[in-house]
Amino acid sequence: MSPLQSPHTWLITGASQGLGLAIAMSALKVGHKVIAGARNTRKAAEEHPELELLGGTIEDLEEPEMHAIMETNFFGPIRVLKGVLPAMRARGSGTIVLIGSTFGFYPCPSCAMYNTSKAAAEMLHETLMKELELFKIRTLIIEPGLFRTNVVTNAPQPVAGFSEPYLGTAIGKSLELVGNILQDPARYMPGDPSKLGDRVVEFVDRSGMAKDVAPRDRLLLGRDAVELYKLKLQSLTEDLEASSQMALSTDYDGHTGQGVSVVANF
Repeated sequence: MSPLQSPHTWLITGASQGLGLAIAMSALKVGHKVIAGARNTRKAAEEHPELELLGGTIEDLEEPEMHAIMETNFFGPIRVLKGVLPAMRARGSGTIVLIGSTFGFYPCPSCAMYNTSKAAAEMLHETLMKELELFKIRTLIIEPGLFRTNVVTNAPQPVAGFSEPYLGTAIGKSLELVGNILQDPARYMPGDPSKLGDRVVEFVDRSGMAKDVAPRDRLLLGRDAVELYKLKLQSLTEDLEASSQMALSTDYDGHTGQGVSVVANF
């Protein structure tokens, strides 16, 4: 990555560790100004900074635990957006980058609320893509796989533990994987955070490896992200093919309207 001719200001939340720190360092490396924030501006995040990857089944999680992870991964970013959007809209420029998750589109057993919070955040940002386009504000969703950060080591278990019947399901396999990651992160965590930081900055700046890449709404990072994305697309395609005929049979006879599909033209 080479220094830029016209640096920008990056506001990065959750920049004290993990992928947020990696992106901040990459932005600084090429000459951007970085305003770094830690994920502790709200009570839930102050008390539970590790809640980004809370595990547990829906049955085992207490409602306060569910609220806390939504505060951290969903409502916290909304508060930041509400603070910066007026200035960005007035200026008519800027890029909003969401660090999503592979598990926002391909669910991981034992991480139900984490999956849910990331999927909700991604849908919010997909909506912003359309709502902010006229103001020349770009929205980008980063879809990372598993990178070698402390995201797994910091992940707490539900206060109530795991119900015994679930341990013989996919949840048991997921917990076994977590154990393997903790014992041998070099083997099970393929992603290099510093490379992710470089790719994100390049994608936003349209430099380096992204110099000739047309602007896109999403950026997949990590071989595991690519593999799971393919599997999800395959599953969705099969669902579409299997249900299309039945879907088209439910309209009123003779009706030719397109329903809510017209929003694709907005």
